Amino acid sequence: MEAEGGTIEIKVDANVEYTVTTSDNWVKQITTRTLSTETLRFTITANESENQRAGSITLTGGDITKIIAIRQAGKDNTSGGIDDMPTQPW
Repeated sequence: MEAEGGTIEIKVDANVEYTVTTSDNWVKQITTRTLSTETLRFTITANESENQRAGSITLTGGDITKIIAIRQAGKDNTSGGIDDMPTQPW
């Protein structure tokens, strides 16, 4: 996932009821009012830090647990730095 965030979709084929939990508040499930959901949608908020971050989504149904890892890039902070200054030949 890019630092700007966005939406991800996870297709779930299950024949048991399951619960969904996320590891952090920057991963938020988008819920719908349908009786049956086959595609779960999540919003990933922008990462304002320069550091990469990692989180997870856990699906649990009966005695089965699936963990989906999410890694998000850090914010690019190269604009306006000394490396962006034009150089002149001597």
